[in-house]
Amino acid sequence: MTAEPDITDVLERYNCPLTPTVVRMRFWGAINSPAAHISPIEEIDHLWRGKRRRFENEDEAQAFYDVMIRFWNSLAENRASGKPVAFAMRSGLNTIDGLKSAIASRHAELEDGFFSGFIGNLRRHDPVDSRISSNIDKLSDVIEEIEELMEGPIGPSNANKIRSRFVALDKRAQKLVNQLVMQTWVAARGSHTMH
Repeated sequence: MTAEPDITDVLERYNCPLTPTVVRMRFWGAINSPAAHISPIEEIDHLWRGKRRRFENEDEAQAFYDVMIRFWNSLAENRASGKPVAFAMRSGLNTIDGLKSAIASRHAELEDGFFSGFIGNLRRHDPVDSRISSNIDKLSDVIEEIEELMEGPIGPSNANKIRSRFVALDKRAQKLVNQLVMQTWVAARGSHTMH
């Protein structure tokens, strides 16, 4: 599933600091979060990191939220039907610049995307299964390793090694995300779909 054109247009129009693929994974994380309370409107507003969007009138504001909620609900329907949401496809790994870009993009999808959405609303009193906690820790470790790749030097002498390590970490991250989604789906206490 890729970000639909409407969402891309809205995010660009209102200068969202996150890319459509990061927003998709942020919503996917929030929808699947074990947190006791998730508000789609709050999740949407958090995308702008506290900055206010300016709407000309109520109709414009309504149109904005209609697009955002429709996108949220399309992801919530994936959860309800048990369909996983995959990361954006890896591409450009054969060049050093492409590899750097792919690593940075995936790090954003994970750190600012899924992980932020998944744990962002967790409170100390929220009951979280020990297997979910364990996989949260494992995913956090993978994100840190990807960050180390992103911040380290990549050149002709180590590009193949970095590429292989990134692909392995990327596959592990997708597996952990899918496991977390399945674990919270099994333990779900309610629907996060909004109408």
